Amino acid sequence: DVVGGTQIYYRLGASGETWHPWHPYGKPLTLGPGESRVQAYATKLGWENSPQASARYSVVSCGGSRCCKWGVVKTRLQETILRLTGHERKLEQAVRSKRKASEAAELRWLNAESQYQHALATKSEAKTGAKYAEEFAEKWKIARERAEGAKEQTLYEVDKELKGLVDEERLILFILEKLESGTLSPSA
Repeated sequence: DVVGGTQIYYRLGASGETWHPWHPYGKPLTLGPGESRVQAYATKLGWENSPQASARYSVVSCGGSRCCKWGVVKTRLQETILRLTGHERKLEQAVRSKRKASEAAELRWLNAESQYQHALATKSEAKTGAKYAEEFAEKWKIARERAEGAKEQTLYEVDKELKGLVDEERLILFILEKLESGTLSPSA
């Protein structure tokens, strides 16, 4: 482990050769003489792997199998590890940013859900109010129809009574006219 649960993996390959398998990094590397390639990446449980970092080394023979410039190799490998650690920090910042964005999205969703539930309640209240208004309107319609019928009946009866009174007035006027003209006597 290098930093907070991060593991570095590396693999080696000589110039023109295929790569060797990946190994966990735990101690400084020893490179043999000649051209060598080193690849490394960082990983942490629950995180995406970092991009792979690569470097080429030319090691001169020192008369043995050990590298004369191991300090250079160590320095370059440490620089690679620092770059990978920097990537981990960037990932942590990205995760914090994504977490904030997720919390903001969740808050927007909760707000929208609250508005939706309020709209449903308002719609339900409106339906109840509309049903009451329809029932009330139906009662008024029935009452109005009855009142119209009663009015028509009253008008009919008043008209009939008025015609009776007009006929009676004509009769009275006719009788008075006959009485005045003497063609009708009160005893007859």
